[in-house]
Amino acid sequence: MTLSSHEPFKVPYHRLQDDKQNSIAYTDDCLGKFIAKLKETRIWNNLLIICIPDHSMKYKEVDVHNPIFFHTPMLWLGGAVKKPLVVNKLVNQSDLVATLLGQLGLPHQQYPFSRDVFSSSYKYPFVFSCFSNGFLFKDSTGFTMYDNDANKVLINKPNSNGEGRLEKGKAILQTLYDDLGKR
Repeated sequence: MTLSSHEPFKVPYHRLQDDKQNSIAYTDDCLGKFIAKLKETRIWNNLLIICIPDHSMKYKEVDVHNPIFFHTPMLWLGGAVKKPLVVNKLVNQSDLVATLLGQLGLPHQQYPFSRDVFSSSYKYPFVFSCFSNGFLFKDSTGFTMYDNDANKVLINKPNSNGEGRLEKGKAILQTLYDDLGKR
């Protein structure tokens, strides 16, 4: 269960002394065993498994004000993956849908908040992430974190383009609220 790497970090696994590290090791061990079993089956050759967490965390402390908290890997595993590839682009979790459908040659217009990161139309890589009444916007110029309750910028690094990032983040958040209001 993926919640094993969340508090209280109690798992039926005892490889490491630190409860948090041990719980993450347990999750990794379970996933590794699951993948190993799948590799022994006929379905492996045509199988695609996508793993993506909802957030990251620093080992000793969880700090949602640190942009590394929002840095998460996405793994595509399985026999359907024809060759290893490392993609170092800024992408959102929401981009998974359009990227996957794009790889399958399927339309994805019905997902307006998702972008195909392998398409030629993916020209402005950025990350937008919400947290408890705030957001983070990151692009090639840096990152800006904004607290809606306090109505202030928490982090703006570097400061040179912070206003542009702040306005883009606010526009995305407003668009999300408008979209939710229509449903």
